[in-house]
Amino acid sequence: FFFVLMSCFAVMSRYMWGSEIVDTTRSNYSSYFRAMLTLFQVFTGDSWSGVLYDSMSAKPDTFGQVFGALFVLVWLITANLAMVNLFVASIIENFDVGATIENIRKPGNIAALREEVARF
Repeated sequence: FFFVLMSCFAVMSRYMWGSEIVDTTRSNYSSYFRAMLTLFQVFTGDSWSGVLYDSMSAKPDTFGQVFGALFVLVWLITANLAMVNLFVASIIENFDVGATIENIRKPGNIAALREEVARF
């Protein structure tokens, strides 16, 4: 899911800013792979404000600046929320598995299961 979302944002950024952001830094959208790298950089928080300002300054008009800011901020918020939710879900899943294993190991549960099966 995350890779598909990142690919969609990379393709959008490639078509919106392609060669308009200066190639002197590694944070640009000149190719698909460089766009993926830039989006990963924003996701991890490594100088995301620099990417934000570069995206805003690539288009001189007001709409381009607002869209550049919204694009980077929407990616930052969406990616971080998605990954935080996956992280929390994996922690909760591990707690559920641990509780199930503890319940199985309690004395008397196996005997109760045998009695239930014996009824049929």
